Amino acid sequence: MNFKKTLFLGAFALTALSASAQRTCATMDVLERQKAADPKRAAFMETLEAHTAAFAANQQANPGARTSVAVTIPVVFHVVYNTTAENISDARLNEQLAVLNADFRKLNSDRTLVPTVWQGIAADLEINFCLATVDPSGAATTGITRTSTTATSFSDVGDPVKLAATGKTIWDRNKYLNIWVCDLAGTLLGYAQFPGGPASTDGVVLDYQYVGVTGATAPFNKGRTATHEVGHWLNLYHIWGDDGGACSGSDAVTDTPNQADATGGCPGAGTVLTDACATASPGYMWQNYMDYTDDACMYMFTAGQKARAQALFAAGGQRVSLLTSNGCGGTSTPVYCSSLGSSTADEWIQSVAFGPINNVSGNNTGYGNFTGTTYNVTRGTAYSFTLTPGFTATAYPEYFKIWIDYNSDKDFADVGELVYDAGATATTARTGSVTISSTATLGATRMRVSMKYNAAQTECETFNYGEVEDYTLNIQSGGASCGNPTGLAASGITSSGANLAWTAVSGAVSYNIQYKTSASSTWTTTTSTTASKALTGLTAATVYNWQVQAVCSGASSAYVAGTNFTTSAAGCTDTYEANESLAAAKVITVNTNNLAKICTTTDKDWFRFTTTTAAPKVRVTLTTLPADYDVLLYNSAGTQIGSSAAGGTTSETITYNTATVGATYYIQVFGYNGANSATSYTLRASTQAANWRVDTGAEAALEGKEITNIQVFPNPTSGKATVRFESAIEGELNSTVMDVMGKVVISQSKTIEAGENNIGFDMANFPAGIYMVRLEMNGTVLTRRVEVMR
Repeated sequence: MNFKKTLFLGAFALTALSASAQRTCATMDVLERQKAADPKRAAFMETLEAHTAAFAANQQANPGARTSVAVTIPVVFHVVYNTTAENISDARLNEQLAVLNADFRKLNSDRTLVPTVWQGIAADLEINFCLATVDPSGAATTGITRTSTTATSFSDVGDPVKLAATGKTIWDRNKYLNIWVCDLAGTLLGYAQFPGGPASTDGVVLDYQYVGVTGATAPFNKGRTATHEVGHWLNLYHIWGDDGGACSGSDAVTDTPNQADATGGCPGAGTVLTDACATASPGYMWQNYMDYTDDACMYMFTAGQKARAQALFAAGGQRVSLLTSNGCGGTSTPVYCSSLGSSTADEWIQSVAFGPINNVSGNNTGYGNFTGTTYNVTRGTAYSFTLTPGFTATAYPEYFKIWIDYNSDKDFADVGELVYDAGATATTARTGSVTISSTATLGATRMRVSMKYNAAQTECETFNYGEVEDYTLNIQSGGASCGNPTGLAASGITSSGANLAWTAVSGAVSYNIQYKTSASSTWTTTTSTTASKALTGLTAATVYNWQVQAVCSGASSAYVAGTNFTTSAAGCTDTYEANESLAAAKVITVNTNNLAKICTTTDKDWFRFTTTTAAPKVRVTLTTLPADYDVLLYNSAGTQIGSSAAGGTTSETITYNTATVGATYYIQVFGYNGANSATSYTLRASTQAANWRVDTGAEAALEGKEITNIQVFPNPTSGKATVRFESAIEGELNSTVMDVMGKVVISQSKTIEAGENNIGFDMANFPAGIYMVRLEMNGTVLTRRVEVMR
């Protein structure tokens, strides 16, 4: 089931379905006040939404690369109390932590109550929580602070519970999730701060009565108030979109159904609720943690909500620094600290020229990671640089700094590693020269370039406006040099081995090869005297990282990373392999069943076939699916012209009645979210003389509509987008295109015929971003997403 909506932010309203107490959350009120107080807060939210949409779009465009980050977030509970009852026990707080871990990992016991219709999208967010054992100063802690106050209750306005005078100040938000527990005024259960707000107030506030389980006040006595508010802290909106009943709002998640308003009370298992937006079965998703139902009636997140939360921990994400926090103690492999600008709505780093580097990067939404390319520099050599800011309109004063980690200890804190300090702000490009230290450690290391609006910055800072870029330098001695390996490729991948190869480096006498599982921090090193290496003894169905270093007489190159590969499942062999790209597509015979397998999380199967004069019309079907597989259709130019993504193990169908005689077409089959299996699927490319008609069975039953087989192509687009669909009846169709804020940018009406129809939208002048295409006919509304790229 695939529901599409558009994003709209506004005040929330509440629909009471029972006479019990109603959940109240002030998160959206807090956000609106922050935007009113700081005009750039709204611009940052747009930037955050663009980053989130790009993360989700990249997952869809590269299904084999849809990997999540296993996150563990250190938590500190700040108990601020006036009475003994408010000073709740450690046991209650530990109960609350256990609820968070169960809910965010889909381990909650009531997950079995998720209706069958939602089970395919109920998600494990892969986010864990640990009680902090190390405080910001490095001292041991229980992860719980207790502060007595004279305040009898706290409002969400002004965040008084977070002030030293009345409450408890925050621990570093880049290392901890701060949760304040206090007596909130009135009927307020809790509130949170969305990513990117003030650093001094970032976190979650909970009323003490609704924390944990034992002794908590019903009907909010299962710890779900914390789950709901932490969801906001992880960039999740209320499921109904806070539109006050107008059906125009959205939580910016594609797999949650639209609903007019919040749900109150506890509808109970098996209850189907509909309203002006969700008018038919299965109704709306009142079971979602981001609705307003009682604790006993919320027990799921969706895959779309998972993507939003996980985007925060991807490169450039607002909460990525938590990945390297030592707040829960233990030892870990040193990693570079994060640094980024929260908003690039007005300014960013346009380009960096530094010796061999000449990178016109443009806007990277706060952080640009360019460490994948290695640039050779030499000890004692001076390199000139030019650092150029970019602006949307007004040229603002910016502060530039450059650091180089000369001793390769994964920080920029040592003497001499700040190699350029602008000393003041300016609106123009900065130029200068840096001489590489004569005592610098040889080999690969990191250079960081930071641009901050109107003030000096530190090397590990998340600041409001500006951008940071990281680069890899390979520091060499003044003598012999050694080129970097290129053309790295893995092939012949089995359940226990792989063949690695690269282009030979002139002057290299040998090569060092390192490999490890993606979950490990320890490399296994081996060598080769040729430009290839066969690995054996690998673990089945596992993602591996690898890198190669050339060794020359008197010098070595930097390590260069190859593309990750995944070993196949044990016993999984596919006669069509290798067919991982359009160029490697294997020929199949039309009107014949073909059995193939998706053996790994990154496996993509490509096939090709050719139509004839007698049978130019095409239908592609994917059946007997062992897992959630999707299928795409391309023309001979490699342009996508069709897609099918029904979800689960439902069969997939693409119909293409405008096929050209004697034309070659390409099919791509892949596993959604890395799905794979050692069991075969069935692919069939059928052709005939007459137009294919869409059955009113599978897809029509799935969507419950007269309009079926909706396809948008090309998608993404940089110009015109075409929507192709089948209609069971003739009638007047209203079609609109809306941006992510719900603004209608195109609106048109057209009389359509029964059968296949095409509607075109000219999006050549649209800004890059995500748009929603909305088709409405006889009260039936269907939407599809289209991305504009520049």
